[in-house]
Amino acid sequence: MRGLEITFDSVSKSYGTHVAVRDVTATIRPGAITGFLGPNGAGKSTTMRILLGIDKPSSGSALVGGRPMSALDAPGRTVGAMLNASAVHPRRTARDHLAWVAAANGLPRSSISPALERVGLADSGHVRASRLSLGMRQRLGLAAALLGDPSVLVLDEPLNGLDPEGIVWLRDALRAFAADGGNVLLSSHLMNEMQATADRVIVLHRGVLVADMAASDFSARTTGAIRAASPDVHRLRERLERAGGTTRAVRDRPDAIDITELDTHTVGVQALEAGVPLTELWTHEGTLESAFLELTATGESR
Repeated sequence: MRGLEITFDSVSKSYGTHVAVRDVTATIRPGAITGFLGPNGAGKSTTMRILLGIDKPSSGSALVGGRPMSALDAPGRTVGAMLNASAVHPRRTARDHLAWVAAANGLPRSSISPALERVGLADSGHVRASRLSLGMRQRLGLAAALLGDPSVLVLDEPLNGLDPEGIVWLRDALRAFAADGGNVLLSSHLMNEMQATADRVIVLHRGVLVADMAASDFSARTTGAIRAASPDVHRLRERLERAGGTTRAVRDRPDAIDITELDTHTVGVQALEAGVPLTELWTHEGTLESAFLELTATGESR
């Protein structure tokens, strides 16, 4: 059954005095791939574990099709999940691992061969997990998620270890799944791939939801921003702010700033008049990565 929504309603999770997730509310609709973004420790995996019923929220609810995982009639046929592709017994073969997953979810063994075929592991079913490459283990994890022909996929870092061909294959497979009415929630730190894959993005920062919008709108947040670098960046910054510009430090680039409210011509003229040398001057094209870095550097909600 396709067409199921994922809903987070005021979800919070604390471990003692540490708040991992705070008041997350979002609706993830079927027919699209939603990218789940955030720095390490932002709360993405915790939120996914709450959705899958592995962890209990301190407050709020996480539902699939209006019901918690524990109340679904056939969870394995409704939600397919991959949280850790390496969580496979090293001595089990790929086929044996899927047989164990099928038995645990009440699925027929007849689903194993089609799942292996679907992820390109038809000839590797006899190979032990310890001999599978990281990319092959990622494919095996996806096969396990697809065993029950679910309506929803929840995938944590499925792009890790895949070669370029594998990334294109996964992107096409997820697009086909979503086009058929499926719902995909996908986390990854590979921003270029997420830009090419995700239709929408949800961003967590320090456990708080700070963005929920179309991926194209999120990328466009930085369109028009100017990047300038100088060995005298502090004097450049003071000069541009006096000229009416807004400046922001660039993470891991102490010699660079991003500028808005001014154009490149004005920045160049201001630098020349101040006698400040420029080593870079260019305009952002608006990428998912630049928007993500900007947002998580400030932690502001949008």
